[in-house]
Amino acid sequence: MTPASTDTMDFDRARRRLILTRAMLISGGFDLLICVLLLVLGNGLSEHNTQYLLLMGGLLVVAGVAWVLIQMQREKLAAHLFFLSLILPTIWIAMHSAVLSPALATLFIPIVGANLLLSPRWSFGYAGIAFVAFLLSYVFGQAWVDAPMGTRAVIIVLYASYFVLIALLAALATSGYQQQVEQSRQHALELEEARATLEQRVEERTSEMRQAMADLQRSSEIIRQMSVPIMPVADGVLALPLIGSIDSQRAEMLSRRLLDAVFSHRAQAVLIDITGVPLVDTQVAAVILQATQAIRMLGAEPVLVGIRAEVAHTIVGLGVDMHSVVTQRDLQSGLGYIQQKFAARQQAPNKQN
Repeated sequence: MTPASTDTMDFDRARRRLILTRAMLISGGFDLLICVLLLVLGNGLSEHNTQYLLLMGGLLVVAGVAWVLIQMQREKLAAHLFFLSLILPTIWIAMHSAVLSPALATLFIPIVGANLLLSPRWSFGYAGIAFVAFLLSYVFGQAWVDAPMGTRAVIIVLYASYFVLIALLAALATSGYQQQVEQSRQHALELEEARATLEQRVEERTSEMRQAMADLQRSSEIIRQMSVPIMPVADGVLALPLIGSIDSQRAEMLSRRLLDAVFSHRAQAVLIDITGVPLVDTQVAAVILQATQAIRMLGAEPVLVGIRAEVAHTIVGLGVDMHSVVTQRDLQSGLGYIQQKFAARQQAPNKQN
């Protein structure tokens, strides 16, 4: 059972409890009023008044028991007890009346109340109980003795039709209400299912987005690594071709990968090729200078190659001091410079010998 349908059932149960409690309070209030009237306006505690007082007191006790049952969440049992407390005294009062007692009207209350507190089926059940109660009070009462046979039959049929008609009207009214309640409950179930489906879809979409973000991060990492390619071009010589713009994140990765490559390859020289860099500003120049300094700290020699005319003009205009960096025209020239320098180093010890 879904939370929405449970809420609907709880609301209907609370409504029934409220109706039953109010009906019992009203009935108990009238019972107390009758007791007061008998004590104040009656001719003392006569046998007749005493019987009525005992009857009203019994009804108050029954009302108290029914109230306890309501607190114990036994509303249906409390409703049956309340209805029987209306029917049984009615039989006793009607049997002691010389004419059809107005108290017989009380028999209609359980018929209507059963629709509100129990179910339409119980409405017809209490219609039958009310008819039996009417027969007992009428057949064994003084009014039966004084009435002709035809009148007796007419009265019995009339009251039977009254009970059936009231039960039918009450059942029709309640069935419309129950249909609305059922529609509301069904609507609540549909909303609950839609909410559960929506939550599942949101969770699936969230999982897909997380997976996509993870894939994107992995792809970005691969792209960043590819954007800083470091390759050996000769024995002890690495080439670092820079392509595209260089931001702070890429510059940090460049420095980290460059130092790792110099250390792992035991490189003696690094050719930094900026042919593919479209623009050299202060930030890019600072990155190049930092890279050259880091290379020197690891014992290798940096060589800057691929400086175009417009790039050289920009560097001069920015006032960046590049005198400490060896520059060559292109990668081939830089590699030739390094090889000549390596050869000169190897020849120097031989000359000394």
